[in-house]
Amino acid sequence: MFLYPRNYKIYRIYKIMEVEFLSTINKIFKEIADEKYIGIVFLRVVSFFYLIGSNLIGLFPFVFRFTAHIYITLGLGLVLWIRFFLIG
Repeated sequence: MFLYPRNYKIYRIYKIMEVEFLSTINKIFKEIADEKYIGIVFLRVVSFFYLIGSNLIGLFPFVFRFTAHIYITLGLGLVLWIRFFLIG
């Protein structure tokens, strides 16, 4: 196994891409909501990507989607529904 030391060009390019990605995500969150509501926006985005990812896994043959189970669907749906009505 070959490990790259931290001073190689590949590591620097990776770090630059990581910093750019995180700063872009930070700018997008600040455009969507104020500082007061940034946690709610983050929770919505994470929930969205969780559902998309878990449903895309179900497209592979012989893989059971756990979002097809009624308890997962009701749990996520009720939590999001109640949160929507309480927060607005």
